[in-house]
Amino acid sequence: MKDLPTVLIIDDERSVIKVTSAILNRKGFNVFEASTKEDLLNILHESGSIIDFVLLDYCMPELNSHDVFRLIKNTTAGSQIIITSGGLITDKIQNLLDLGAKFVQKPFTFNALLEAFKT
Repeated sequence: MKDLPTVLIIDDERSVIKVTSAILNRKGFNVFEASTKEDLLNILHESGSIIDFVLLDYCMPELNSHDVFRLIKNTTAGSQIIITSGGLITDKIQNLLDLGAKFVQKPFTFNALLEAFKT
């Protein structure tokens, strides 16, 4: 049984991933990072069963967030998905929230982010 919660960060901005990853590591989370579809598929194949939380950037050029949401739900049955976006909550984002995702507005404070990890 693992002691530390595990987070998968999916974002096309490497700087966002690195800063978020560093903060979460200091707060006691294990962190996986994906900025491409290939990264994501490799992580889900290798470690999908141990991922507790997914921090998913809504707007990415290479990945459709709705497809990623479904893939994660099918691969990591118990993971809580947290959608991040610099925009407002649209109908499309609301659809994901209705399916159980949480939402954190970018740019987020780390207190707001950590609050989203509470169940």
